[in-house]
Amino acid sequence: MEKPITLIATDLDGTFLNSNKEVVDINRQMIKRLKEKGILFGICSGRQFDTVRPLVQEWGIEDSVNFIVGMNVGGLYDLRRKEKEEYHLISGKDALDVFEFFRDLPVDCYVEIGTVKFTNKSTPETRASASLYGIFEIETDLRELLKARDVNKLLINFDEKYRPLVDERAKLFYNDNLVGINSGTGFFES
Repeated sequence: MEKPITLIATDLDGTFLNSNKEVVDINRQMIKRLKEKGILFGICSGRQFDTVRPLVQEWGIEDSVNFIVGMNVGGLYDLRRKEKEEYHLISGKDALDVFEFFRDLPVDCYVEIGTVKFTNKSTPETRASASLYGIFEIETDLRELLKARDVNKLLINFDEKYRPLVDERAKLFYNDNLVGINSGTGFFES
């Protein structure tokens, strides 16, 4: 006997959204039908769930979305109960260890706390990129910021031509508390 499907979750970029970052009608209809059948529907994303929540409203699908998993499984927002939970926060010390390890490479480091991106180097291009994902960017001294603060997400941004250099360096870094992944063109994150 087959078990019934009770939950479906999807990524956003390149999966649920089209290339213009919009929900297409077929997806809108599909999640409406899931709700009618009593199947829970959720969004899983590397984005902060606090930035996805307003988009769900903007897309007009808030009645069909039950939960948002954000920050690469670092948090969950239950839209039914209006409650959030955060997991796997990165200690400021661990984040600083990563930044120090990559300090001599041509990379920009940043951390996300809620809907704010704190970076060691802000440019019009990085601010525009952050804005695209509903994040506000602030240039700051990361050493000072991270002395007594945990973060949701840690990223290293670089020109893609440095990917081999960053990948080789990343192989040499070890910390029981962190897992790093290549998350796209010019990004490495934990």
